[in-house]
Amino acid sequence: LISSNIAHLPGIYKITNTKLNKYYIGQSSDLHNRCDNYKILKGYINFQLKEDLKTYKPKYFTFEVLEYLPDSSEEYRLDREAYYKTQFQPSELYNKIVGKEDKAGYQNYLDSKGQL
Repeated sequence: LISSNIAHLPGIYKITNTKLNKYYIGQSSDLHNRCDNYKILKGYINFQLKEDLKTYKPKYFTFEVLEYLPDSSEEYRLDREAYYKTQFQPSELYNKIVGKEDKAGYQNYLDSKGQL
């Protein structure tokens, strides 16, 4: 997990466990700081992802910015996060498709698609 090339901007990110081919999709108001938090296991981190970071060590993980979203609201970032999650099979994700941390964003996404 290397944050030196990542700007201090809001956006959507993907963490890849290259050992297990599992992914975590997230959003942040500061992608650089969020990447740093994963390196030191600080702040809210998905339980299974945190356990795998401890087990496999950061060298088996990549942090990729999917898109920068300057001047975006948290609601909009949650919507974009929900969209990216739909691009994977649930079994490939550390995320729950609908979970406490992202339920609002996913419901907004489904509602915008007329699926609620």
